[in-house]
Amino acid sequence: MRQLRLQNDEWIETPAGWLSRQDLEAIADRLLHAPVSLSRRIIIDWSRVRHCDFRGLPALGAALVRLRDSGVTVIGFGLSDYLLAIALVGLSTDEAEIFADFAEETGRSSARGAPGPVVLAGARATPWGVMEN
Repeated sequence: MRQLRLQNDEWIETPAGWLSRQDLEAIADRLLHAPVSLSRRIIIDWSRVRHCDFRGLPALGAALVRLRDSGVTVIGFGLSDYLLAIALVGLSTDEAEIFADFAEETGRSSARGAPGPVVLAGARATPWGVMEN
């Protein structure tokens, strides 16, 4: 599993493979403790994740809601239908909406033939740049 890294003033998390409960909780912890300012964004690329333990999703979902509610721009893409189904089992309604947004934007972008990030707070990112909401 890859670690959170700073690149071009953005925090990027690129989990891969089969994620255990502990892996998801570690991702949540890294995201919450990243020195993020409102000028920075967090990007999560789910495209290399094949499976995740639904028992670790509440910690990750709570972290994403907390970041979103504090005004941090969180971008996610590459979430498969399979991972979305797992997320819907393991998350509260508010947390599940975040993952549904990830999956919806991924699907729209796949139809255009491009990767598709979705922004939870701040601006909407597209494969061609960032647009303000």
